[in-house]
Amino acid sequence: MASGLQARCDVMELLLVGLVSGILLGYIAGRLDRLVSVRPEENSFFTSTMQRRGEAPKKKVAIDETKFVTDVSTEDMKSAGNVQLGTVTTAKDDISAATNKLAHLKKSKGY
Repeated sequence: MASGLQARCDVMELLLVGLVSGILLGYIAGRLDRLVSVRPEENSFFTSTMQRRGEAPKKKVAIDETKFVTDVSTEDMKSAGNVQLGTVTTAKDDISAATNKLAHLKKSKGY
């Protein structure tokens, strides 16, 4: 009886050590990620390829916060189809037909 209890304690001890070591490794990996900052745009394959070819990297979008839109016109926009908002469509299928079809498929497959 004592050997069974000892075996359970050994297993619980191994699980506890594994859990604690996993948490510690995760914490260390998270801290290393913050400490060692790797910028993907600087160390990217595509950036180094463009530099070897002599191509200039594309400029990022510049946002001017001093400009603002005063008038938006939707008169020239085309409709994407004959879509009306708020219309409700009802399905003519009922559940009994689908369950009967499923039962028939199960019988034919032998389930």
